[in-house]
Formats: sequence, C-alpha cells, structure tokens
Amino acid sequence: MPIETIALPVGGLDDRDPYTLAPDRSPNLRNVRSHRQRMVKGPGSTLWAAAPASPGTPRSFAQVHFVSPTERLLMLTHTKAFRWDTATSAWVDLSEAYTGAASQRFSVANTQDRAVWSQGTNNIRNYNGSTVSQLVNHAARTLLAFNDRVISVYTNEGDGEHPARIRWSVNAVITDWTGLGSGSLEVIETSNAPLTGGFVLGERAYLTKAREIIELIATGSLSPVFRQETRISGTGMIARHSFGAAEYFGFFLGPDDVYLWDGASLRPVGAAVYKTITALLDYATLDTVQGVVHTTDSEYWLIVSETAEGGVFIYDYRADRWYRDHWPNVRALGIFRTGDTLTADIDQSEFVILGDSNAKTVRINPAAAAYDGVAIDSYFETRDMPARSFAGRETRVALDRLNTCYRVSGVATAQTEIGLSNDQGATYTTQTVDQTADHEQVKGFFVQPYQRLRIRMRNNSVNAWAVKGALEYEWVMSGVA
Repeated sequence: MPIETIALPVGGLDDRDPYTLAPDRSPNLRNVRSHRQRMVKGPGSTLWAAAPASPGTPRSFAQVHFVSPTERLLMLTHTKAFRWDTATSAWVDLSEAYTGAASQRFSVANTQDRAVWSQGTNNIRNYNGSTVSQLVNHAARTLLAFNDRVISVYTNEGDGEHPARIRWSVNAVITDWTGLGSGSLEVIETSNAPLTGGFVLGERAYLTKAREIIELIATGSLSPVFRQETRISGTGMIARHSFGAAEYFGFFLGPDDVYLWDGASLRPVGAAVYKTITALLDYATLDTVQGVVHTTDSEYWLIVSETAEGGVFIYDYRADRWYRDHWPNVRALGIFRTGDTLTADIDQSEFVILGDSNAKTVRINPAAAAYDGVAIDSYFETRDMPARSFAGRETRVALDRLNTCYRVSGVATAQTEIGLSNDQGATYTTQTVDQTADHEQVKGFFVQPYQRLRIRMRNNSVNAWAVKGALEYEWVMSGVA
C-alpha cells in the first residue's frame, strides 16, 4: 500500500489542464492564500459604514485630495454621490442625481484642487470638497488628469457619442473648455475603433483601444497641444475600469489575457486564470469590470462578474500567483491610503474597500476571519492524480493523513472537511474532522474506488484556518479482479 504525497497548492490558482498542473498549483480554490508554505484562510472584512438612505448601487470609490479639506473619500452610485464624514462615521449625500445605467461605473480625476467625474451619460461634475456643480456641457466615459488639464475620453455631446474623440481644458484652468489651449482630437491615426479607456502612469498618459495602446504626448505648444504615438499594436484594453496602477506600472484586462504595462513593454500575466475569467465575463456590460492595485500586499484585485457565483480575482504580482475570492454581492472596489484621521485605527498604509449591492461598505481586514461576522467558505483543491495499478486490479483509495495547522478564535473546537473527487471536482465524497489543537494530524478514510483523485480541504466558519505540510494519501487494492 504505497503512500503518495502531493504538495499544498501554494503556487495559487491555475485553471488549465488539471492533470498536468505543477504540484503546487490548484485547479480550483476560493478565499484562501498561501503564506510561508501554508494554505490559510484569506482576509475577512469589517464594517466600514452602513448603507445610506436610498443609495443606489455602488459603482466607484475615490480618495481625492484638496488644499482644504485635505482628504475626501467619495462613493459614487448609479444614482447618487456621497462623501465620507469622519465626525459621524457615515456617508453624506451630496444631492446629486444621475440617470445612467446601473452597470456604468464612474471615472474620477483629481487635479487643480478639484475632483471631477462622469460615467459617460451625465455631464462631467466638478467637486471642490464641499459642493458639486457641472464642469462642462458634455459627458465622458473616462477622465484623465494630465498636463495640468482634465482630458475627457469617449465623449457624449449634444449630437451624441463620439467613441474616438478626446477633449481637454485650458492649461491650469479646468473650468475653461473653449479658451486658448483647449481643444479636441479624433484618435483615428491607425484605426477608427472606439476608445476603451485611458490612464496616467507616472508622468505619461495613455489612451487605449481593444487592440492598441497610444501614448498622448504634450508638445509644449498651443498648436497642437497633444500628439499621439502608437506604442502597442495588436493588444489593448477591453474594459476601461480594469486598469489598476502601482507607481510605475499597472494591470488591465486585454482581449486575450491580463496584462502588466510598465510604459515600455507589455507582459501577459493571466494565463493561469483567463479561461475562468472569459467564462464569467459579460461582454455586453464590460463597464462592470473593475481593477485596483493594493500596493501594501503587492496585489491586483479584479472584479470580472457580479453574479452570485462571484468573480473577484487577486494577482500577487510579487510572487506571480493568482487567487479567487467570493465576496457577497460585491459591486465596487476602492483603495484608501492611510495618513489622515479617517484611518487612525488602521495599522497598514492602505486597504481595500468593498461596496455591496445594498451599498453597505466594508474594508478588507487581514485580522478578520469572517465577512462582517458572516462565515467565509474557504477551500482549495489539488490537481488530479491518476490511480495506481496493482497487477491489473482496479483500485480503491484511502486518504491516510493530513498535516494541518488550525487557528481557532473563541471556540474550543473547529472542523475541516476533507473531500475526494474522481470527476474533476464536480462531486465529492466528504468527511468532516474535528480538530482541537494546532498542528494536529488528521486521518480520514474513504472506501470508494477512484481512477482519478482530487483532494479538497475546506473550512466554512468565522474562525481563522490554515493547513501546512504535504498531503499524504494511500492507494489500496479493492480486491476486485
């Protein structure tokens, strides 16, 4: 009865062929992370704010900066705008009314002591930290703060939408869109394809199409103010809100992969998960896709689906590995960087904010093991392993033992569900094992015959959870000739 060993999938998620995966990859996992060669429950969350009255669906969070007040945290829903009030720990209605589709996210730019935003339907708004007004008589799907201007991308004007048009304000006067130095440009140098977004990275600005990345270069003169230079042909960005930026590089969803762009080269990083991402994407509502970068943990967070199945993917770009989380009814992501009175209780430089379908706001909290008090279903699966053959007999499997490390909070016992599957994870035979101490060796025995074996470790609780060491399993002859 030989004992086989497989390493824990500390290399993260990989949805390619489950029979040929590297031993340290998982074909399916949820709400877990690898840490020091262990598989641990992913971070939980704590309540940031209850939902305000009649909020609409959260679509965008933005941390914006002013001379006075120095900081504002904004939540933009599909119908309203809110600011965070530090004195009351509640969202304050900014008395806005929006008429865009529930799927539309807002683009926000912050410059010249102003924050501006639009979702492509309602005219661009101008916020001074206290009040909101209309900035200009057109809308835009994307807004950029660049060259001491606001640049609107894919405009919606009195005569309709202009998918390849950008407009910009006067230098250092973002309220003036007709004076000397303002202007517009049709980005059709290489194709008439619509613009799919844009972003600022370092000191450079880029416009994107589905198959192009175009640098927008300030000339230093009044005519022309900008020129365009195609940097990448054949690959671009398909979802305008998928871009998430670190200081000198960023990530976005492309037509065939997830990409890292550093201003000089484009590198695919999403081969391990792109099959699953593609299956979850609704190409009719790509505006719902959203990405942010959490630099403290070196992670790129990407929402690709708002279905009950959940589609939040996390890329650890320092370790080059992917994870998948299920956050109940998540509708918007945001990053808040610490350093002011808003975050006096947070001991990290930044954290992720989530807004759910009911406009409740939570923050990701590594110290929490539950979703605002609700149990987190955490599990990981191994690759599929073929059964051993013993003298031409069919085989039966017994899972001999597992080395686990459990973190229990406030309870005397906790449970791990051990499951075996021979149909690529479609169904499982399971046993639940009680654990009473850390580093406990657990035994689980199974009698069903298996031709292929996949092992799943699972915990669904409000407690911390971790598994360490290799998984050991044993093939046993069934006695059938």
